Amino acid sequence: MIARIRYGWLVCLAGLAAALWLGRAPLLSAAGAWLAGGAPLQRVDALLVMPGDQTTRPFAAAALVRRGLADTVVIPRNAASPAVEDGITPPTHEIIRRVLELRGVAAERIVVLDHHRTNSSWDDLHALADFLAEHPETTAAVITNDYHVRRTRWTVRILGRASDVVVFGVPTDGFGPHDWWHYRSGMQLYVSEYGKLLVYWIRYGDPVLWTTLAAAVILVILVIHRKRAAGRRAKRRAKRRAKGEGLRAKG
Repeated sequence: MIARIRYGWLVCLAGLAAALWLGRAPLLSAAGAWLAGGAPLQRVDALLVMPGDQTTRPFAAAALVRRGLADTVVIPRNAASPAVEDGITPPTHEIIRRVLELRGVAAERIVVLDHHRTNSSWDDLHALADFLAEHPETTAAVITNDYHVRRTRWTVRILGRASDVVVFGVPTDGFGPHDWWHYRSGMQLYVSEYGKLLVYWIRYGDPVLWTTLAAAVILVILVIHRKRAAGRRAKRRAKRRAKGEGLRAKG
C-alpha cells in the first residue's frame, strides 16, 4: 500500500515537472512581465536616473528631456568604489552626467544629490525622497530598466512617495521580459532580481507581517512534527501488541 502511494506521488511529480517544462515559455514570460510593469510616459518636473545601467537609463532620460517631458534630471551620488578611489574609473554619477550632456541636456538642468552616498536602490530612492521633501511641489519619475521596475515601485511606496513618483521602465539591450530566459545575461538579471525583491520584502517590509508569517510557518511545522511523532508511537505500540499476541499464541 505504501509503495503504491509513493509511486502515485512520483507519477504526480513527474507529470507536474513535464507540464512546467512544456509550459515554461508563457510562465517565464508572465514572470518577466510582472517585474516590468512600468507607468506610461507623462510630464514631470524631475527625473531620477537610477545607477546600474549607464548604456540605457541616461540615454532614455535625455530623450525625455528633449521631448519636453521633464525639466530636471536628478542623479544619486554613489559611494566611491576602490576603482574610483584609485582613479581607474570615473564615478557613476559623472558618467551619467557626461552622457546627459552629450545627449543635449544642459548642465544647469542636472542635479547631483550630494547629501547621500548611495550603495543600493533603496539608498538611491531614499535620496530622491529627501530631495522631494525639500521640494514638495515637484513631481518626479524614476528611470530604470524594465526588470527593475517592480522593486523600484515597491520601494517608492514603502518610502511614502507612491502618490507623487512614477516609475518608467526602459528596455534592456539584447532581451526583454518575454524572452529573457534565452540569454545568459537575461537569466542572471531576472533571477537575481527576484532574489533581491525577496530580500527587500524581508528587510524593509512590514515586520508585523513577516513575524506573523514566520509564527504561522513554525506552528505548521510543529503540528506536522507532532502528528508524525504520534504516528510513529502508534506504529511502535501496534508492533509491540502484535508481537505480544504472537508470543501468547505460540505459548
